[in-house]
Amino acid sequence: MTRRVFSSLALAVAGLGLGFWSAGLFLSRDEGNSPVEGGTSLQPGLSAAVRATKGLAAELQGRIDAVWKGRTPAEQMALAAAWADVRDPEAIRELLANLHRLPANMSQGSAQAALLDNWLAVEPEAALRWCRDNAVTYVTPMLESWANRDVAAVRAYGLTLGDGEQFGVAAGAVLKVLGLRDSEAALDFLGEISSRDIQSAYWVGQALTNLSNEDPQALLARADALPATLRQACREAAAGALARQDPAAALAWWAQQPDRGSLMSSFFRALEPEAWKTGLAFLASESPNDLRERSSAIIRGWGSIDPARTFALLEASRTPEGRSLANAWSGQLDSLFRNWSEKDAPAAAAAFLSLETPDEAAARTIGIAFARDDPAAARAWAETISDEATRGIALEAIDGATSMEPPTAPPQSAAELVERASTDV
Repeated sequence: MTRRVFSSLALAVAGLGLGFWSAGLFLSRDEGNSPVEGGTSLQPGLSAAVRATKGLAAELQGRIDAVWKGRTPAEQMALAAAWADVRDPEAIRELLANLHRLPANMSQGSAQAALLDNWLAVEPEAALRWCRDNAVTYVTPMLESWANRDVAAVRAYGLTLGDGEQFGVAAGAVLKVLGLRDSEAALDFLGEISSRDIQSAYWVGQALTNLSNEDPQALLARADALPATLRQACREAAAGALARQDPAAALAWWAQQPDRGSLMSSFFRALEPEAWKTGLAFLASESPNDLRERSSAIIRGWGSIDPARTFALLEASRTPEGRSLANAWSGQLDSLFRNWSEKDAPAAAAAFLSLETPDEAAARTIGIAFARDDPAAARAWAETISDEATRGIALEAIDGATSMEPPTAPPQSAAELVERASTDV
């Protein structure tokens, strides 16, 4: 084992012309750091069996420092790459224990990753325990790599872990693979761990997205048998998939659901712009209170994609009382106008004036953005706001945005630098 490790190191150093002996000898150096051919043997004459009992750590003591001393980063990387050939678990343990002897650059990280990958291939649980015990952060790629090779083994391993980071990562790795390979198995696993503290929420959501895109109706059918929290997550994922796949049919389905309020955010965020008008027609039949509670899915979701189109649709859609949704939701439009004014402040400002009810937050947002582009036009716009309080807020925001003096341009010449220095005294 030891001979194999040092042979790998010897080959790497020989390839760099650093004076290794093919039998595993290290070069020695004089005080001036110049290589001295011949070097000093690592306990020459010891049999392989005796050397193996001595332990790698004892033989590596001080020798790694000597080899690395004065080498370029490229040479150090080549030496570290030699460690990647080690496959014996005991040798890997010894080398990992000596990682601190490598320079604190990419050599150390790449050597650690290579050794852990090799260890994972032969003793995955032991490699992961070592990572946990040594607070190593390379766990996620290791578990994902293992899951790609043997997802059943990672699933079994994950279920042996208590709640915590490594369980969350293991669950996420299993869900990532199963979500793409076996929908039924992914749902079974989700049901099995639904009461656990799953910290890798991203992969839970990603698995549900994959499952819903594959067959949203099947996911809805399975959801009824799952625990409440997971059931709701499945229904939300399926609602989003239905909205993307067939908006008209999805809207008809959504309107009949007793839990449509809780499904609204994921459902309406998934609708493509072409289906927004139809979606708002459904919303307009809702009671005003329900509409206000559910408006963020529209204002924040659609407003971030196409604020001008969103506002036009809100203006055209009417509540049962005959008000436009834009006016019904006035006071909640700040995020929509923020996105819009960053893209086209004059257009956002003009649209704002059509609101019946003042929206003070939106007035402030538009005023600041408009003033950056054209302070005079922004002030002229603010003066046309009919509500006195809202007009004052807009003007204050414009004044604040324009009151800061522009930064002084840097001097263009030595003479200008001298002149500016004299005037600053």
